[in-house]
Parts: sequence; C-alpha cells; structure tokens
Amino acid sequence: MEERKDWYLEYEILYNRPGLLGDISSLLGMLSINIIMINGVEDAHRGMLLLSKEDKNMNVL
Repeated sequence: MEERKDWYLEYEILYNRPGLLGDISSLLGMLSINIIMINGVEDAHRGMLLLSKEDKNMNVL
C-alpha cells in the first residue's frame, strides 16, 4: 500500500469571485487530491492542507 503525503498549497487571489473556491475544489477532486484544511480565507491569499496518494497528481496541479 502506498503512503499518503500531506502537502501545503498557498495561492494569491487576483480576482475574488463567487464560486472560486468551488472551482478549485472541483479541480482537486478530479486529481484525487483531498482537502484536509483551508487556511486564510480572505481577499488576498488562501492556503490549503492537502492529502494525496500519488506525487504525480501534485505535479500535474
């Protein structure tokens, strides 16, 4: 069985619009990446603790 790894992703929001977080979570779901925690939900930056089984999915992201 393959070991799962935690990753931290932080991104800058250039244009905050309704549904932005939903779009990002849909993309992560298609890559089989799970969101463990969302941090810094504000107008400028957002951070997420992610869980992925395969490193290649994170490379694609």
